[in-house]
Amino acid sequence: MDYKPMILIADDDASCLNATAAFLTGQGFLCDRAATGDEAIARLKQSRYDLLLSDIEMPGNSNLRLIQALPEIQPGLPVILMTGYPTVQTAAHSIDLAVVAYLIKPVKPEDLLAKVNRAIELSQCFRKVAGTRERLLAACEDL
Repeated sequence: MDYKPMILIADDDASCLNATAAFLTGQGFLCDRAATGDEAIARLKQSRYDLLLSDIEMPGNSNLRLIQALPEIQPGLPVILMTGYPTVQTAAHSIDLAVVAYLIKPVKPEDLLAKVNRAIELSQCFRKVAGTRERLLAACEDL
């Protein structure tokens, strides 16, 4: 059985949310959806994801609150931000939060897919390193 990466898509624009989920599902990914930052945080607390694809301007995400909460909820989870209203402030803030991509809507499907594939690779590498670290710590305790 092949592993299908799990993506959480957070966007208050239902048409964008559904179109993005349909496109990525068609590319072999599993997708959950959230319409607000609060809903996304709740989903992140319930399930493990390989990527968060999030709109910037949506309820419950003022000052990128959703992205700022990630290190406590799912450390190492890569984030791709999308916005129809790019600003220097949000772009600069996203760099401080280790966002892997900042995309301006409308996003070309091939550009989105390339960024998603790269982010999934980063997520899998992070998990492998974290797993190795845990095994090393356990082995050191056994010694």
